Amino acid sequence: MGGFHHAKPAVAGGKRPVNDVAVAIAAVRAEGFKGRVLVLDLDAHPPDGTAACLAADPSWWIGSISGSDWGPLPDAV
Repeated sequence: MGGFHHAKPAVAGGKRPVNDVAVAIAAVRAEGFKGRVLVLDLDAHPPDGTAACLAADPSWWIGSISGSDWGPLPDAV
């Protein structure tokens, strides 16, 4: 993960203007990939921006190995 996971569709987050993971997923979706997407977050903060960006995507899962308990992410599937 490039560290831009706090940026949401219309809002910069974590001093980052664009969510790099969401852009990459949108690119492979545009090329026809319809499979499930797994995002493994290695940061100590919740990937709230990534969850918001993927809210309309039909098939994704976000996991983390940080050990932090953030509760449910908004818009999480």
